[in-house]
Amino acid sequence: MKKKIFTRPVTLVLNEEIFEQIKQITDSKDISISEWVRKAIDRELFQKKEGGGEMKEQTPVATPALTVERLHDSDLLKEYLDYLKSKLKKNQAGDYCCPSSTSINAFNCWDNTEEFCKEKRLDSKTVVYLFTVDFGCESNVANSLNLDAFRSRIQKLWKGR
Repeated sequence: MKKKIFTRPVTLVLNEEIFEQIKQITDSKDISISEWVRKAIDRELFQKKEGGGEMKEQTPVATPALTVERLHDSDLLKEYLDYLKSKLKKNQAGDYCCPSSTSINAFNCWDNTEEFCKEKRLDSKTVVYLFTVDFGCESNVANSLNLDAFRSRIQKLWKGR
């Protein structure tokens, strides 16, 4: 059974110029205006301000549902992948590998992901679960994550709610 996630409608009144700018952005990204507004709100509530500014107030970690929605964002996924690659070492074959023997137990080698989630105010358990299902450990994500395929999988998961 499909579960409604967004149930609180909001009406906005914008001037024509602002509306056209938003429409141009959403058309180019192939997203709805509602999705764009939710992302703008999410940036304001859950992400640090640019330029090293302080957050207005401490905000809670995103819910699992909001975390899954935020993973639709290809830029966030790319940032996650780049973050992992900056934390992991390459072996002689050029593959990323976990820095310790914890890769034997996939659920023990997700420290970098948990740190990234903490920084981005994401629910780390949801992110770790989504990636361990397909990859096992962080080094496997860094070596073989196809951003488009993963984003498509997240969209299918989201539609199933």
